[in-house]
Parts: sequence; structure tokens; C-alpha cells
Amino acid sequence: MRSITAKSILSFSVVMLLIFMAFAIIVSQALKQNYYSTKRDEIANIAIKISDAYLSDYFDDGQWNREEFVNDMEVFNRYTNYHYVVTDNELNIITLSDGIVAPYNKIKIEETEKLKSIMNGNVVWSVKMISDIFNNEIYNVGYPVLLDGKVRGIIFEGVYTSDLKKKILELYMYVFVFLIIGLLIGYAAIYYYMYEFLLPIKKVNEAARRIAGGNFSERISFTGNDEIAQLCDSFNNMAESLSEQDKRRSEFTSNISHDLRSPLTSIKGYAEAMTDGTIPPERYGKYLKVIYSEADRLNNLANSIMDFNTLFAPYQNTILENFNINTVINQVALALRERALEKGLRLICKYGEKKLTVYADKEKIQRVIFNLMDNAIKFTDEGSVTVKSYIKDGLVHVSVSDTGIGLTKEEQKQVFERLYKADSSRGKDKNGVGLGLAIVKEIIEWHKQSISVESEVGKGTCFDFTLERGNE
Repeated sequence: MRSITAKSILSFSVVMLLIFMAFAIIVSQALKQNYYSTKRDEIANIAIKISDAYLSDYFDDGQWNREEFVNDMEVFNRYTNYHYVVTDNELNIITLSDGIVAPYNKIKIEETEKLKSIMNGNVVWSVKMISDIFNNEIYNVGYPVLLDGKVRGIIFEGVYTSDLKKKILELYMYVFVFLIIGLLIGYAAIYYYMYEFLLPIKKVNEAARRIAGGNFSERISFTGNDEIAQLCDSFNNMAESLSEQDKRRSEFTSNISHDLRSPLTSIKGYAEAMTDGTIPPERYGKYLKVIYSEADRLNNLANSIMDFNTLFAPYQNTILENFNINTVINQVALALRERALEKGLRLICKYGEKKLTVYADKEKIQRVIFNLMDNAIKFTDEGSVTVKSYIKDGLVHVSVSDTGIGLTKEEQKQVFERLYKADSSRGKDKNGVGLGLAIVKEIIEWHKQSISVESEVGKGTCFDFTLERGNE
């Protein structure tokens, strides 16, 4: 398959060739018509001069001095390249242009209609009237010499058609040369333009191949602010995003390896100790609880990994319905109350109205609230976790705030990113893999709503999201 450069240059070349050919034909025809028009004027002017000379040799008594006219025409021959025959009104030859010897003294005009028109005092054009005299086709005028309303003589004067064709051919050659030069210049301009236009696309293609090979550090340098520059800028942004995602994936793999290894090691170690008798039977109950806890950790990790796939595909089987958001908050608070009490935290629910109806997917919104509250409990060692629902600007707001460790400004910018973990050392969160808040944002944005975060290190964090009001 030919490259887009070759296809583009070929297409432009064909278009240019057609345009130039059309232009050349039009110009050639215009030049031809102009040349013929100019020649006709010149021939007509010569015929008028000969006619004037013919008439000037008449005496006052009406007699015509043939000898004087012939002498005048001998002088005239020196200054003209046109061919002529002057006859009287009976077509008897009076004089010829130099170099021409008539085979007879009287010419015969086969075009009788044209001859009749001349004898009636009209100017007539032809290529055959006197061609036999000159043994060559000649483009000539039949011009009557009029005196007192009568035709006294006829001037046949013109130029060889071969000379005309030669001149026309020269004009065509000039146009052809112009066409070739124009095409070469146009082709060079097109090639340069296409090269400049397609070079960034070629760079994008090459960079895309290198990125596909795993080199996410690839970037494209560009200048300008046109569509191609915007394409390069978008490509660089995409490469930056892919590089960041690759980094997150690496962290994800590292986190998964660490988080899976830890509970598996504990389960395996306690199971071996119980099997080989290191742990006596009377202490099985205690260590079975530890094994159960570690297995629960594995289950949570597996669920988070499964949730990872939902971030890259549209939600399926979504059910939008009207429900009381306060009821959902109560259910989640009840499920997490024991965990909060174990850490000595107060779990507070505040409602702006007793009943706040929203229109959303109940199961997924319940999951959002659960993830936010679970996260708040996880990163709060003392104080409280507060959940509020209220109405603002026609939307229902739900906020989850805590008195925990808080987030830095940089962490707030990245906290919703997939695979991001603010506690990179995993000292605070041993069960998470950095997907909880990304899932929360995905769900909220799917509902075409927004979620925001405000936090201060050491003082706590507040997540606030909106939902569409439902029908009571």
C-alpha cells in the first residue's frame, strides 16, 4: 500500500495537471483568436492602403493610370510581407506581389457566392479564392475598390495559412513550456507543503509504534498552534497518561504481590504450625480466627481486583430509581459501626431533611457511600466520621468527613486516580490496592454528577458528591 504522502502528492499532482491543462487550452484558444483577429486587422489595413493607392491614380477625367499604380505597388512591395493580387472588375490581373508569377492573366474564382458578394461592395474572407495562383493555401480578404458606388477593381490580399499555423504552433509551444514550468513549480510546492504537513503525522506514527513497544517516555516536539500542533499536543498528553498508567500498573502489581504474599504467608505458617503440633489443639480457636481474618483480607483484595475491570467498561444492568438517600446512609453506617467502635471512633449521621429522595442506581450509590465511609474509618485513629445529606443549588449533596490524617495538596490531585495509594508505604492501608476512590469517581461521573475533596494534613478530609433529586 502506498504511503499517505505518495497518495496525497499523486492526488494533488493529478488535480494540478487537470487544472493546468484546462488553463492551457483556454489560454491557447484565447491567444489563437487574438492572433487571428490581429492578422485580420493587419490584412484589412493593407488592403485599404492598396485601395487608396489604386484610387489615387485616377485622373480628374475619370481615366485610370495603370502604369503609375504598378510603380506604386513596386515601392509598396518593399515594405510588406503580405501576398496580394490586384485585378480590375473583370478579374484581369493588374499586379501581383513580388516573387509570384501568374500562369494566366485572369483569375478564376470558384466561390461564386463570395465573388458576387464582393461585386456588391462587400468585404469577404476566404482561404480558397486565390490559392491556385500562389500554389498554396492562403488566408485572404477580397476587398472591392469602390469609386462612385461602382467596383473599379478587387484586391485579394492575405497570408499563407502555413505561416499562420506555424505562428499558432509557436504560441502553443510557449503555453506548453509555461505549463511544464508551472507543473514543476506546483509539484515542488506541493511536495514541500505535504512534507511539512505530513512530517508531524509521520513522527506521531513512529512515536506511536515506540509507545506500543513499551517506551512510554516517547514525546513529540512541535511548534505552532494549528490542528497538527494540537494533534501532537494531544498525543503527548496521551503518552503522559499512558506513562502514568504504566507506573500505576507497576505499583499495582507490586502492591498486589505484597498484599497477597502477606496473608498467604500468615495462613500457610499458622496452618503448618497447627499441622506439625507447634500450636497445641487448645489454642486452635485463637489462630483459626487469625486465619479467617487473613482469608477475609484475601477476599477483599480479590473483590478489588475484580472491580478493576469495571473501570474500563461501561456499567451494565444499571437500574435508575427513586429512593431515600438517608435510608442508604443508615444502612451503611450500621454495617460499619462495629469497625468504628473497635477504633474508638464516633460515627455521626446528619440529615438536612428527614427524607431526601434521589434518582440514581441504589446499589452503586450504596457502594460509593460504603467506600467513602470505610476509607474515612481506615485513615482516622481518633475523633469521628460524619456523614451529611443536604440540598444545595437544586441537587442533593452527600458529604463524608473525618478527623483523620488528611491529604497533602498533591495527594488531593491524584486521590481519584486508578491504582493510586496515598499511603505508598502501605503502613496505614494493608488491604487496599488503590481502586476504592477511583471506583467512587467512576460511579458518580457515570451518573453525570460530580465529586470533590477538601483536606488538610493532620486535621481530616471531606468528600462531597452530588446526586439528582428524585420524585417523592
